[in-house]
Amino acid sequence: MDRPHVKGLILSSIDGRIDGDFFLLESTRRSASYFAELRNKTEFDALLNGAVTAAEIYANGCRRNHGPKVKDPQDNIVLSENKYVVCIDPEGSLNWENDYVEKGNDKYKVIEVLSEETDQEYVDNLKKLNIAYIFAGEKEIDLKLLMKKLKDVFTIKNVLITGGGAMNYSLLADSLLDEMNIIVAPVISGEKGVATVFDRTVFNDISQSIEMKLSEIKKLDENTILLVYQLN
Repeated sequence: MDRPHVKGLILSSIDGRIDGDFFLLESTRRSASYFAELRNKTEFDALLNGAVTAAEIYANGCRRNHGPKVKDPQDNIVLSENKYVVCIDPEGSLNWENDYVEKGNDKYKVIEVLSEETDQEYVDNLKKLNIAYIFAGEKEIDLKLLMKKLKDVFTIKNVLITGGGAMNYSLLADSLLDEMNIIVAPVISGEKGVATVFDRTVFNDISQSIEMKLSEIKKLDENTILLVYQLN
């Protein structure tokens, strides 16, 4: 396989929400402990996130100013012995202070995934911070090209993705999501306008539905279950 193995792990309400007020409930917090346990047991070389998730969890928010487009879109390869956090950021919006992030006891080297629409000033700043960056498309990110570069250049064999819904669907639509683990909390959310496990975007074919194969159902406690699906 000319790309890493990609595994999804997500915590969801019964009605498929992955964000919202239901995360404040005690029952959801119990289910979240199983999510954390499974994540800690999962072997991976890199975490993959979109810009929105990365801005909330890893970067210092987003920047607003954008200058002239990058002149010579060449990758900046900076290898690391640590795991990587790969951030899909087509326009170069994430505001970084360091070339790494720390979560718990783990330290991750940042890889920015850019389009050729990124401005030169942003690229120059990434280089000053010693942040690795790769270009994977003119305006939109070519996920297949990204995965090939992650394997060929960074020797990444296993990628873990923990959301959000648009990222999950985009990977699935490109046949890049090998396995999806969904921990279902015993809660009905009912909120509108929040992310779900799989969210189509304007870039996905609206007529496209995708089949997956159920490979495991596991009861984690009296109310929480784990569903494991494989791509056919």
